[in-house]
Amino acid sequence: MNHKTSLGAILIWLLLALPSWAQAMVDGSDPRVILEVARNYGSAALETLSNGDPNIIGRIDGIGYAVHFVNCTNNSDCQSLNFYTAFADVKPPLERINEWNSSKRYGRAYLDVDLDAAIEMDLNLAFGIARANLDANFSIWRLVITQYMAHIGLSVPGQ
Repeated sequence: MNHKTSLGAILIWLLLALPSWAQAMVDGSDPRVILEVARNYGSAALETLSNGDPNIIGRIDGIGYAVHFVNCTNNSDCQSLNFYTAFADVKPPLERINEWNSSKRYGRAYLDVDLDAAIEMDLNLAFGIARANLDANFSIWRLVITQYMAHIGLSVPGQ
């Protein structure tokens, strides 16, 4: 193979690879793309908060959660996501919450203002992430929710 043929093959490969790479990146500029991924895990709807920022309300395995869009500029171009769920009237001892936080890598657990069990997880979108990475984070979120439920003594759907 001569030099021109090799260069041509590289250019064709780059042209074919670039569009798929560009399409696979996700940032906080279009919440509908994140909503599509959320819907792969159960029901999900996009809403607008009173401050104008987008928000997703969904259910994974029947468990309600929210994805808050954070650090938005003019209610768009949000720099991060905050996955959140709480369990009303579930009041584990603080020692149980601390045990979670000291032994788990994902999911920040705490007692909310009503002393109900809550958990959240953040995801940085500042420079975009691969769509597959966003999908993987939803999968991690599903795992965090179910493990946390078991940890605080709740029955896990399907188990």
